[in-house]
Amino acid sequence: MIHTKTEPRPYQLDEVVAHGGDVARGLLWTMRSGKSKTTIDRATRLQNEVGLEGQLVVAPNPVQLNWVLEEWPAHSPLDWAGAVHVNSRVGSNVYRAELECVNAAGFGVLAMTYESLWTPKGFEIAKWFLSSRRAMMTLDESHKIKTSPRKSNRTKAALQLGRFAAAREILTGTFIPNGPPDAYYQMEFLEPGFWRERYGIGTFTAFKRRYVRLKRITSKGGSPLPRRKQFDITLGYRRVEELWDRVKPLCSRITNDDLKRFGHALPEKVYSTRSFEMSAEQRRHYNELRDECLTQLESGERVIATMPAVNLLRLQQITCGYVGTGEAGECTELPGPNPRFDLLCELVESSDVPLIVWARFRRDIDRASEWAEARGIPFARIDGHPDYDNWEEKEKFQRGDAHVVFANPAAGAHGIRLDRADVAIYYSNSFNFEQRDQSEARVLNVGKPGMVQIIDLAAVGTVDRRITANLREKREVFARFSGETLKEWLG
Repeated sequence: MIHTKTEPRPYQLDEVVAHGGDVARGLLWTMRSGKSKTTIDRATRLQNEVGLEGQLVVAPNPVQLNWVLEEWPAHSPLDWAGAVHVNSRVGSNVYRAELECVNAAGFGVLAMTYESLWTPKGFEIAKWFLSSRRAMMTLDESHKIKTSPRKSNRTKAALQLGRFAAAREILTGTFIPNGPPDAYYQMEFLEPGFWRERYGIGTFTAFKRRYVRLKRITSKGGSPLPRRKQFDITLGYRRVEELWDRVKPLCSRITNDDLKRFGHALPEKVYSTRSFEMSAEQRRHYNELRDECLTQLESGERVIATMPAVNLLRLQQITCGYVGTGEAGECTELPGPNPRFDLLCELVESSDVPLIVWARFRRDIDRASEWAEARGIPFARIDGHPDYDNWEEKEKFQRGDAHVVFANPAAGAHGIRLDRADVAIYYSNSFNFEQRDQSEARVLNVGKPGMVQIIDLAAVGTVDRRITANLREKREVFARFSGETLKEWLG
């Protein structure tokens, strides 16, 4: 008999019955499918069967607040105590006092951000929590540890701490947002030595060679690479279906198609692109930077963009009406009209339904917020700005006190419900598929009627099309792994 506080959906119950007692489990379920409730039900079963005494949840900011304020109170039947949000800025004496509260009685729950996890104090407290009780360590949005521990303190801390946990769990709707290599360290956290012991793949390099089509090239030297250097470039991916076969002994998968079959469908997403022509001034600067990686501004400043990534960033900024002139983030406005911003204003003013505007650059969110305030359009802002609390702004929009949210995907793509919106406008995109996929999910919820519109703004003949093509390719790889039906995406 599975003891739960709220009634599970059929696939949630199946998971808890079949694998609720497993000490290593991955829920690779699409967003809004109920991963949080399922892991709480799993923790309940582990508490009953093996004496589990606590759960450490690591999540992106501010998703950890969801666990503290919403998920455990709503779904746990246990006598649990002291769900704690540990912030990396809190002093060690406060850490200790909070954890003493957790230890006071019942099942202890500790929620941390990935950022606090790898700080010295945060790591110490997490290790102490896991060492002092039989606890499960859960990585929410586990794709956050996709990078090698040699390059990422976040991954390094998670792998080290996982060895102190009585049970380990990963939760994510975007298991491989940038391709198969993202799977390696998530599975290593779940079961140390997973790839070596099960499949004879002893290193990340060997794993990458199996699932990525690579080409070795040699640089010609000269600025910015003064010496000739050999390195690999990615041509594509292979054996994606095999990857699922190899991880599924420890993981389960729920797709949007599965939700439909169970009668819990998410609303349909309808994609469209609104194209515009840049102004003559923007086109002039764009063409010069594209062709020469160097443009001369009217002020006499010179912007150097010799590296490809920087070049693409500068090109995209020009399509937004300005150009960066240095590494400190300084920008110079281009004279004349700004067609991208004018199109956004037209869409927002003409919309009779709530909407979200996603923008890559804070400068654009500043401009949009100032415009909305001047027009008397109630708005919320979610981009990490110190004057706007992300959680409070989310609540403001959800209760109907704002018509539009101006948001940055890096700050608002995870764990924030914005499903009051029926339209999501992508003012600008990045190459980050994880942020794109996660941000789209903010407008979705099971049982929401109708459909949602996803609108991309794109300057004709520019890098905008290259970015959306790259996102589409990553979406296709992810669909091959997840088994989802791939539908028309991004227009």
